[in-house]
Amino acid sequence: MLGALRRRINYLHDVKANNDTREYVTRKGDVDLGAASRASRLDDVTYGRGLDRFIPVCADIAVIRHTSAGPQILVGVRQQEPHPSDWVIGGSMIAGESWVAAATRNVQRELGFTVDPLRLSRKPVGFYSLQWDTRAQEPVQNGCHMLSALFVYRYGDEPIKPNEEYEQLYWTPVATIANSPIDVYHPAFRQMAYDVLQTFI
Repeated sequence: MLGALRRRINYLHDVKANNDTREYVTRKGDVDLGAASRASRLDDVTYGRGLDRFIPVCADIAVIRHTSAGPQILVGVRQQEPHPSDWVIGGSMIAGESWVAAATRNVQRELGFTVDPLRLSRKPVGFYSLQWDTRAQEPVQNGCHMLSALFVYRYGDEPIKPNEEYEQLYWTPVATIANSPIDVYHPAFRQMAYDVLQTFI
C-alpha cells in the first residue's frame, strides 16, 4: 500500500522556498475579470481529453477553527474521483481568476457560505503536485495530475451546507492528521496539515 501511495503523490515545494506569491494582472486597472461568469462547464469527454494533456490548478482551502486544545480542520469525506476519501475543501481555478476569487468561489460552491475575505489567507501556505491513479472521466485508469495551492480560512461559525461531492464533513485536530500513520490519511493531506500547523507556530 505504501508503494501505491508514493506513486500517487509528488510534492512540488513549500511556499517558503519562494516568497514571491504576487499575482500579475496584465489587464489595465487590476479589476475582477469575472472569469466564473464567462466560463462554461466542459462535458466529460472533452474534460477527460484535457486531463490527458493539461494540469488543472486548484485553489484548496483548509477551513480552520480555534479551540482550547489547538486548531481543528474541517475534513470533507469525498465521494467523487479523484481521491474519494478524506480531503480539504476546494477545486479547480477558472482562467482569469485570482487565487482569492477561486478559493472564495470553491467554498461557496462546496460549503454553501460566503467567505469573509479578512479571514482568508492572502497567499498559500503550500503548493502540492498531485498525481492520481484514477479519475471520474473515461478512461478512468488514466488518472490525472493536478497542482494545488492551499489557503487557510479561519472559520467564524458560518452555517455549512455541503454539496453532493461530500459524504460527510467532520472536525478533527490539525495535529492528528499531521502526525497520523501513513495508512490513515493520504501523505499529501498529512503534509498539508503539517504546513497549516506552521502558520500557528
